[in-house]
Amino acid sequence: MEGVRQQLLFRKNILTGVFLFLFLFFVLIFAQPGLPGDSIGPLAQVHAPGTLLDGEILYPVVQITGSREVVMDHSVEACTLWDVPDYPARALQITNAQGDEEIQLYAGNDVPFKSVGSTLDTVTRDCDHQLFTSRLDFDPSHYRDHEWIAQPYTPDGVSIFSLVHNEFYGHEHGCGDGTFNTYDECVHWVQTWTRSNDRGLSFNSNTQLFTDIPWRYDYNEASPPFRGVSLPTNFVEYGGGGRLYSLLNNIYPPEWTAGNNHRACLLEIDLSTNVWNYWTGSGFTLTPPNPYTLPSSYNPADYACEPIDPANIPGEVTSLTWNEALQKYLLIGRDNGAYPGDSHFGAYYSVSDDLIHWSPRQLLFEFPSIGNPALDGSWYLYPSLIDGTVAGQTRNFQRTGSNPYLYLTYRNPGPFRIPEDADRDLVRFPLTVRWATSSELPNVPTSMRIVTRRGSLHDIAWSDTSNDEQGFIIQRKENNGLFETIARVPANTTTYISFGLSSGNVYTYRVKAISRFGTSAWSNEAQGAIDSTLPTVSITSPVAGSTVSDSITLSATASDNLGIDRVEFFLGSNLIGQDSSQPYSVLFNTSILPDGFYNFKARAIDLAANVSGFSIAGVTVDNGPPAPPDGDNDGIPDSDDNCVAVFNPGQEDNDGDARGDVCDSDDDNDSVPDAGDNCPFTSNAGQENFDGDARGDVCDSDDDNDGVLDLIDNCPFVPNSGQENNDGDARGDVCDDDDDNDGVLDGGDNCPFVSNTDQADANGDGIGDACEGDSDGDHVPDSVDNCPNDPNPAQNDADGDGVGDLCDSDDDNDGILDTNDNCPLVENVSQQNTDGDAFGNACDSDDDNDGVLDNADNCPLTFNTDQANFDGDLEGDVCDNDDDNDGVSDSSDNCPFTVNADQRDSNGNGIGDACGGDSDGDGVGDSSDNCPFIVNPEQNDVDLDGIGDQCDGDRDGDGFENASDNCPSDSNPGQEDGDNDGIGDVCDSSFDARGGGDGFSGAFVVDRVDVDGFPVAETSVLLDGRFPTEINPASFSVLEDGSHLVSVTDLPNYGEEIGSCSYAENEQVCLINTYTITPICDGTFCKFTMEAFNGRTVRLLVRYTFGAGDTSDNEGHQSRSVLSFTLINSRTNEHIPGYNPLPDGAVLNLAHLPTRLINIR
Repeated sequence: MEGVRQQLLFRKNILTGVFLFLFLFFVLIFAQPGLPGDSIGPLAQVHAPGTLLDGEILYPVVQITGSREVVMDHSVEACTLWDVPDYPARALQITNAQGDEEIQLYAGNDVPFKSVGSTLDTVTRDCDHQLFTSRLDFDPSHYRDHEWIAQPYTPDGVSIFSLVHNEFYGHEHGCGDGTFNTYDECVHWVQTWTRSNDRGLSFNSNTQLFTDIPWRYDYNEASPPFRGVSLPTNFVEYGGGGRLYSLLNNIYPPEWTAGNNHRACLLEIDLSTNVWNYWTGSGFTLTPPNPYTLPSSYNPADYACEPIDPANIPGEVTSLTWNEALQKYLLIGRDNGAYPGDSHFGAYYSVSDDLIHWSPRQLLFEFPSIGNPALDGSWYLYPSLIDGTVAGQTRNFQRTGSNPYLYLTYRNPGPFRIPEDADRDLVRFPLTVRWATSSELPNVPTSMRIVTRRGSLHDIAWSDTSNDEQGFIIQRKENNGLFETIARVPANTTTYISFGLSSGNVYTYRVKAISRFGTSAWSNEAQGAIDSTLPTVSITSPVAGSTVSDSITLSATASDNLGIDRVEFFLGSNLIGQDSSQPYSVLFNTSILPDGFYNFKARAIDLAANVSGFSIAGVTVDNGPPAPPDGDNDGIPDSDDNCVAVFNPGQEDNDGDARGDVCDSDDDNDSVPDAGDNCPFTSNAGQENFDGDARGDVCDSDDDNDGVLDLIDNCPFVPNSGQENNDGDARGDVCDDDDDNDGVLDGGDNCPFVSNTDQADANGDGIGDACEGDSDGDHVPDSVDNCPNDPNPAQNDADGDGVGDLCDSDDDNDGILDTNDNCPLVENVSQQNTDGDAFGNACDSDDDNDGVLDNADNCPLTFNTDQANFDGDLEGDVCDNDDDNDGVSDSSDNCPFTVNADQRDSNGNGIGDACGGDSDGDGVGDSSDNCPFIVNPEQNDVDLDGIGDQCDGDRDGDGFENASDNCPSDSNPGQEDGDNDGIGDVCDSSFDARGGGDGFSGAFVVDRVDVDGFPVAETSVLLDGRFPTEINPASFSVLEDGSHLVSVTDLPNYGEEIGSCSYAENEQVCLINTYTITPICDGTFCKFTMEAFNGRTVRLLVRYTFGAGDTSDNEGHQSRSVLSFTLINSRTNEHIPGYNPLPDGAVLNLAHLPTRLINIR
């Protein structure tokens, strides 16, 4: 089943724009503070601020300002293969079971999981809690087939309700061919609702219907069904009053809506009555029906919702928020264009004051779609806005500000198949939201004019003066009426035809440009009426009754009150041409006509498309006898044509055989047909071809194919592209049998390239004396060879001593033989070799062998791989004798890494004051060491007198020296010792001066304190069942310097302390002055959370339970006095050094504590 389900999911997600969130609030009695806005009615049009020219409108601007960020990486975080973001992201702020605030980010499918974190920037996938399980019910009236969490909502941060997206897979239950190939025609979408009882860890599977379209789904129908309800936006508030609103996409049967079956409908939920209704055009009066409970004779049209501003909003809405920057509602959705003719698919936005009337949609982000992916297979889906930074944000993130994020599903590049199609990430882009400025508006169109008037039409035109417009709005008014918009046309359009005009009326036109920033001012106005006056025309040539021949010019004059558009000329009823400018004329060749009498006619059409009558001129055509036959129509009579059937007006004939070249199969008449002739226009019956190319020698300009034309080739039939010619005669060496021109042929010449007529050969070795002298055979004559007995054609000589390197035993001439020289080619008499490798410094690119080349090494002769350079000069620390660059050599500098030119050393310990002397070497500088001469790195100071315990003779400050103090670490000036065991009572754990003997224990934990004006604290109190019933074990105040005042308080009289919350008020919210106190108790442990809304002090009052042996006051309430207290590290249960004991009213700086998890005892 898992494999089948994954295949179904794969096919299902080919759809565009479905599976979005909604939520159900009708069971709630709490509402968050209302978002801005007046009550609906009267409805106000969207407007923009500012003083503008006539026609100018500023649009909101929403634009991406940064690169894509990955929120949920499927390859890393997915809980299952098909844990994919399959609908728009929605966020909640929830108080979890531990009392902490957390962000929950929802985006999944029918095996849904969520992401959790402390902020939107830190959320990660929670794979421990699957939110919901689909029930796969085959009855569509049960509304529980494939389901997943869609739109969650919380009224208080604890309770969560959610709409559930339900898809009925008809192809699994008898619709179509029974496979996912018919998903599109068989699926039905519905919204149900459910709730979570565990703060979002899971959701109840017992869902109930929220909204469906008013047509019953019947998967046995022969024709494909319709889709249903999907893609609901967030719910927002409007004007307070406990009402919530959302736009839902209702998809009706195409035949019922004339093909436009997609509509966004506005839903209102009244929390006070638990009723939700659709907008009908005059009010929220349409209750979404359950079509399965309506009478069989009901009319679905009676339950159809009213579409909201379809001309302006995106065709598929997905996200709705109140935007603080615009002070408007901001709607996000998908569309494939902003106006007719536009084809930019992507995310669009629109704004509104009243949720009914919306501004024209504008493109936010163009992207490839699931139906038309990019070449690499990637696409985007489900745009939504979430803002984690806007002031006054609600728990449901209903607000956005100037810098929200655009969240999207992104399908990573890859082939379109399982499992690659599951590789989808949740991503986001940072945005900026603002109003456009007047300087960003497009330029005003100019030169608005009526070009022609044609019957009931006007052709209008204007000049486009912008290069960034998205289109134009054209308006027209009739007589003295009001201007009305008649068209919106695409960018770069400059003409339009105005239809439906009536004779006798005057029409006025104007146009303005549109861009993403708004609209320009209106252009100039053009005005005109409808024309009914016919034009006149008269043929002026040829003259009626004349005789004509060959080519003639037909001419006419024409006139009209508005102007002539064109004059048309006819021969009988056949149009032969037209002319639009004077003089009106066309050419006509009468030779195509048999001789005889003909009527030529002309008529005029004016600028209003009025047509004149015909002007007629009858003439006689007489062209004489017919021309001789010319079968190929090349102007040569067949009787004279050398190629009668082939057009060749030039009559070319290469071989003069009376057959033209174009029809002659052997143009050079050499008996070799042209098709196989290597020189078809040059006679060469032998077809000689020396170089074997496609051209014969007689017509080949390079017979040896050596790249040198025969005309200049010194060996035209022997390849020699270098044209070598030793003796400089007319023949190249390769074809010259006497290359030195000494009269002795090369075959018998003992020096063929050196002239030696006498052929002298003193040593009789067969090599003439004239060319002998290369003992090593390296082609360098011995006379100039620097190693005549060792072949070295390169003649390298490193030291330039005239002896070649090959035969020189000291190539660098430094007096050290090459066999012993560590740089044999570089002079280095010293043979210095810092790193001891095989190469001397003179030729070593890394002299210290530290892996850093000398040209980049700040210590080229000293090993320093890290290139440390404290003072940033050109020398690294290991070779710099003044590392702090203060002018004092490191060897004598008392602070070698701290600039101190004065070398001040106040205590004379050899360490300069500038680098913090530490006399006792405990890591604490003398200036701040409370025992500068005794090692005490912890700096413990029990009595807080500024003298550390290690050097304080009375470390608890009670007046008794440590040696005689029975509690040397606990202040007890009375030295009380109740059991006379030598251990003072205050530090004797076995003694209880109050007689209980069991001790008293309370605990608090400071989780967080905001010292910037509005502190928040949490205190946990553990009950030990023994001691005081009412006690403030820990109250703390935030001081101006950021420290915290800690004190303990005894409450002897029950209930008299202002601001206490009694134990009986468990599970309630207690409002005390400026604080909100929320107690949560489980019988043995109470946790009270107090939040201050003003002021800087947070106090918390806690009641203890009590046990046997405790005494009561006269009202039966126990009370005890606290004798002393200490701070305990709750992780180790040990005293915190320096805070034992702690006097009442002691000031603690929490930054100095080793932990913020603290117990009081």
